[in-house]
Amino acid sequence: MVLSGRSKIITTSGIVFLAIAAVVLFIALTVARNTTQQSGGSVSREQKRNMILDQTERDKVVKDFNTRVGKTTNSVMKEDPGFTYELSPEFKNRIKEHPIDNKVLGVSTLCNLSTVPPTVYVHDLQNHLSVDDAKNLAHEYDVDSISFSLPSETTTYQYLFIRPNNTASFTQYEGSGVYAYNHASALAAGTLGADNLRRYSNQMLSQHKLDKSLGTPQYNTIGEVTKFTYHKNLPDFMLVDEASIQSFFDQENCSISDSDIMGLISVSVKNNGEILKLLNNTRTITGTYKMNTIPADVALQEYKDAQPIDPILFPANAVPDPARAFTIDSAVIAYYDVGVNFAQSLYIPLYIAHGFSKTASGQDVQILTFFPAVSANELSKKGLVREIPLPGNKSTQQQGTLPFATPTPHKPPPFSAKKAEIGVSGPGCPGNLVDYMVSCSVEGSVICRGNFTGSAAADPVKACTNGCTARVNTVDVTGGKNPCDAIMQQNGVTPDTINGEVPRQRLAPSGEVSCILTACPT
Repeated sequence: MVLSGRSKIITTSGIVFLAIAAVVLFIALTVARNTTQQSGGSVSREQKRNMILDQTERDKVVKDFNTRVGKTTNSVMKEDPGFTYELSPEFKNRIKEHPIDNKVLGVSTLCNLSTVPPTVYVHDLQNHLSVDDAKNLAHEYDVDSISFSLPSETTTYQYLFIRPNNTASFTQYEGSGVYAYNHASALAAGTLGADNLRRYSNQMLSQHKLDKSLGTPQYNTIGEVTKFTYHKNLPDFMLVDEASIQSFFDQENCSISDSDIMGLISVSVKNNGEILKLLNNTRTITGTYKMNTIPADVALQEYKDAQPIDPILFPANAVPDPARAFTIDSAVIAYYDVGVNFAQSLYIPLYIAHGFSKTASGQDVQILTFFPAVSANELSKKGLVREIPLPGNKSTQQQGTLPFATPTPHKPPPFSAKKAEIGVSGPGCPGNLVDYMVSCSVEGSVICRGNFTGSAAADPVKACTNGCTARVNTVDVTGGKNPCDAIMQQNGVTPDTINGEVPRQRLAPSGEVSCILTACPT
């Protein structure tokens, strides 16, 4: 071995000495690196990107948005586009004039960010439920049965359980944990009144530990059923989603609205006080952490190359000039939910920022982008910056009783023979009604859902004979047609037989849509 300078020959003892020194240095560096990680040191770009979604879920969210939402709203979600950002002079002045303080929170945080608090709450979320997770929760609702799966076009699927006597069903999304309980019950003469029925509803929520942080419910009565809808309040900020932030592209309107799907719980109560169904569209919070807030300009610098949610461009066909930066002119702070079908690791307060730029030809381009209001290093200290476990790492593959769709890139198998009717003879329809629930999804995301009551005289799916029944169909729809209507028509359930609201879709799909229609006797 040749060295520069005077020493050109290394003896055996010298080699040993260097080897020992190298080992000591390696150990020292390893200890230092581990110490840095344990104390919340540097956080990688990929960790920052994946603090809310793992890469698999990010890919599905982007694909879902662009095939479903984007076509309707003329917007597109760009995965890791490498854009650059700057703050407008006016926005800089607003941040400078209104530093983080203790003022009242709420809608006043919109646009001028004049009331951002010094500390915020980050919520750790349960995700990717195993077969045992779903079975245990179904058991709490007294629905113990063989397990089925309801696969969609992607790796997303629901678990399905039907009580052996066909008087109840339970479905749960594997990724998010959102679930629905459906119960067949007889009607009784008279009514207990809305106040008394609400007590039954509240008792049901308390029994299943869903009564925390709920607002006063709204309710409406259709026929013999009263439905109570509760909004789950998160500390500090509202919960928004892909649809409720679309108004932010209107620069004259800085307000955004709460999600009309996630964060809601509804309970339908019969006139005798029995629970007909419970829809829980909330994620299970497994831990809450109070953390220091970082200002919008600091958040932009830290996360400009590693946003945990990919940015959205409007219009969809515009190609921003790479030589120009996007100028951020306003922002709101809120929690963001990626949707009922997707596994999400955290609710982090996000600066949802609006910006503008131009194409090379001078066409205007708008952007919505997402910067966490908490430093990744502080999240790392709490152990919250990590990869989300994929479904394949769960124990689900070991459960032989459930023919569910495994998380592979290919399309899951169809529901096969189980799709028509499940179970044996049921209890009839003592209340002369059939309770229906319908849900359709495309590319793994729900696009329409609803629940309603129909007359037992028109019982096309034979729920009064067979008890709680599930039918799964793939329907072919054209743009503008409601797939929930389509599956009802396929199974002979028409709007004329519905006593209540026909399900509405949020965004019009095109092509094949996977739908499930459940019916229970009441």
